[in-house]
Amino acid sequence: MSLKHPHLTIVKANAEQTKITNRNTFVEWGKGLSLDQYLERETILANLDFTRDKFIVWVLVPKENPNTLDIVCSCETFRRTAFVTISPGVIEEYLCYSIASVFTPPSNRNNGYASTMLLLLSNKFKEQGASFSFLYSDVGPVFYKRLGWQVYSHTEIRLDVSKPIEYEGNVTLTPIKYNDIKHIAEKDCGLLKLEMRYTGRRALAVVPSAPCIEWMIMRTKYFAKACDIDEPTEWGAVVSSRDDSLDFVLWSHEFNEKQLLILRLRGSNRQVTRALLRQAQMEALKHNLDKVIIWNANIADVLNSDEFEIVAREHSLPSLAWYHDNNGDIEWLLNEKYAWC
Repeated sequence: MSLKHPHLTIVKANAEQTKITNRNTFVEWGKGLSLDQYLERETILANLDFTRDKFIVWVLVPKENPNTLDIVCSCETFRRTAFVTISPGVIEEYLCYSIASVFTPPSNRNNGYASTMLLLLSNKFKEQGASFSFLYSDVGPVFYKRLGWQVYSHTEIRLDVSKPIEYEGNVTLTPIKYNDIKHIAEKDCGLLKLEMRYTGRRALAVVPSAPCIEWMIMRTKYFAKACDIDEPTEWGAVVSSRDDSLDFVLWSHEFNEKQLLILRLRGSNRQVTRALLRQAQMEALKHNLDKVIIWNANIADVLNSDEFEIVAREHSLPSLAWYHDNNGDIEWLLNEKYAWC
């Protein structure tokens, strides 16, 4: 696809340009925060293990004036790692990027600027050897699809906290504290890498690393502090076990939407999964949240029909552009909330 605006280019934003982009995007993604709080949060989020040396703010600007503060449009990228299986039984770690906060100021819209920026960005990714990039569309499936990003499953299961999930058997759960996340995530990644050897098909999974989980949780922590809400102390639950098995749930709290977001869920059987979901409901109740939200989890068979609602999301549509080879037919495993940015 040819570029509509050949006089424009993308550059890494300097400090002043970054401030401008954050001020611009506040109206879109600052719900519940003041402008100063939003700017502070963005600075904090850009300096965590997940983002430090891996996060870039990109701006579309004239080639002859790359340092201008009159920014045409902007976005953010995160350098990440994925487990990928192309050949049966072979798992490799591939470079990928996630794209976030694609924003065009209102005065610049409907001119094809975002399309130009994203096409230039795709070229950058390919030059750097990335196997794919992904994003979460808030503007439906069509815009990004014509630029190369294919929409994947965007269903979510909603659990009403007023309808408690019951479970049978003796399932002992231990709360996951913030300092437990690294150990849980590392074990989860190790198991995932082994399990993917037996998928029998082309598949990828964005690595559910501790830093990306902690980045999500920091959003909750900051919002709680800024809005004078009791900060949560538990970020999930793990099933107590004497063997090498691992069953757990990790979550974060979206206070302004009154819902608990399941970041990552691993349940080996019906009763264990139900116990983990019940614990999530209890956490939501503790913080006066109305619902528990689970993205693209294959758990409908462990729930009774009156216990959940399943819907196709109209926002945050996971979309992926595959660069590694000419065969874009690849399954996205673990298409869960932890990968969002």
